[in-house]
Amino acid sequence: MHSAHEISTQKILTNVMGDGSGMIRINSYLHRTDLSDLIRRWMYHEVYPSDADLITRLINFNHVYVSRYLRQFSDKIFQELYPSGLKQQHALRKGDLKDALVAHPPYRNQRIDELILNYRANPEHFYRETPFHGALFFTSCSGVDECVGASRIKRVRRLAEKAARRITDRIFDAIKKHADTLADDRARRLGIPRQQLVTLPEEMLDEFLEAESRLLEDLQHHRPIQDGEDIMINDVAGIKLILEGSRQKHLMTLLQQMPDCTVIEEEHHSGIYNATNLIVRYCPDRE
Repeated sequence: MHSAHEISTQKILTNVMGDGSGMIRINSYLHRTDLSDLIRRWMYHEVYPSDADLITRLINFNHVYVSRYLRQFSDKIFQELYPSGLKQQHALRKGDLKDALVAHPPYRNQRIDELILNYRANPEHFYRETPFHGALFFTSCSGVDECVGASRIKRVRRLAEKAARRITDRIFDAIKKHADTLADDRARRLGIPRQQLVTLPEEMLDEFLEAESRLLEDLQHHRPIQDGEDIMINDVAGIKLILEGSRQKHLMTLLQQMPDCTVIEEEHHSGIYNATNLIVRYCPDRE
């Protein structure tokens, strides 16, 4: 068991393959290594009768545990940023969050007004019915409650879908890489550069089928699939804060001063989507 957790957040974002085969690693989970090892075994068709009970207990325990430390962490962050007081509201759908954001936005500009206008004109285009397991945070401004952020946990089903997609992408990349190697060998035998190689559709299909067979053979013999790097999932637990300018600097100072957390990655987005994404390692009290 590990006492440290990686909480990735979208403006804070809170936080399948292990021993040389690049397994899924769910960094927000306490038992991330155990789950990674279990998924690795399944990829190699090593399924034990006890696995159904094991994965059920691990997932349920970690979901409860993440819920507890995310609540503690988010309460601490929001209370420090808004010491005058906060209100919380449980949210079950993405529509709950979106409605709260557009009702009384804490910041306004031309882009925000355009987004709100589009949302109100065509709410069905904005995935309102998507399940959302989280809490909304409000602060009072001139007698009006403004939504200043939210915390949420990714549903287990959504997490499984994301893990399956990442594994599929990894397997496809492995097949394509081996097929490219076969094409390189063919170009070398012909004495021409790879970019001058003309491949018939039938030959391309044969190379992909051969690469696929090679991957299946690797799985059967427990050989690493590709580069051995873990596939990290950092966004199981997340916090979203609506902050601008100096308020973002205040948040970074707050995180740096907290003795139980460390900012390990910072990513800035600008353009249509404007945000600062952080991955934060949070160490809740072991007791």
